[in-house]
Amino acid sequence: MTSTIPILMYHNIGLAPHNSTWPSLYVSPKAFKQQMSWLRRLGFHGRSVRDATSELNGVSSAKVAVITFDDGFTDVYENALPILKEIGFTATCYFVSACLGTYDSWDQGVQVERKPTMTRKQVAEWMQAGMEIGSHGCNHFRMTSCAPEVCDRELNNSKAELEHKFGAKVESFSYPFGDYNSQVVARVQAAGYLSAVTTRPGRVAPRDDPFRLRRIGLNGRRGLMPFIVNVTTNYQNWRERQPD
Repeated sequence: MTSTIPILMYHNIGLAPHNSTWPSLYVSPKAFKQQMSWLRRLGFHGRSVRDATSELNGVSSAKVAVITFDDGFTDVYENALPILKEIGFTATCYFVSACLGTYDSWDQGVQVERKPTMTRKQVAEWMQAGMEIGSHGCNHFRMTSCAPEVCDRELNNSKAELEHKFGAKVESFSYPFGDYNSQVVARVQAAGYLSAVTTRPGRVAPRDDPFRLRRIGLNGRRGLMPFIVNVTTNYQNWRERQPD
């Protein structure tokens, strides 16, 4: 049986404010360290999308778990980065290029809290620690709602801005809000990205479409056992196939 690969999806590594709209998006630093420690104990190598290219392409059969963060929040720099460095894992963070050092303007009006995003200096330190920089668009727009020229601008400008500011290739993309269709996928490819992650649940098999990669969303309100089940089994893939 072909081994499948878990791509983990995080947003915030911190304690949820008491009035948080989506507290499940927060994983506490203590829980995150426990999860990373268990990955290592289970024999996984924690890697960024870039560092897991061989496994995702089916060239290597190493046991990997891919670690990703959407939006580039400051608490990922403050709380996740030290843990990743301590354990020896790498990860990919998808940044909204026009919102570095600001906050999540795309969520305002639908959530209570304002979440600060990493500054340019913090992003540089993230990269210097061996982590990957990916794109989450310029403004976190829903790509299927954009005119074609706006979609292209979001993809191309974000890539160019991040590459210019940080001197590193940006080849990984995350669809804002998990929103995509076949036309958007084609535009992501045309913009020069090599992969794109979705919010569709499940593990990925080697040689799956690199522009429709599934991920396992981490719910901060659940304990360690669901995490272990999700990273070691195909439960999420099975669950998605079940009728409503």
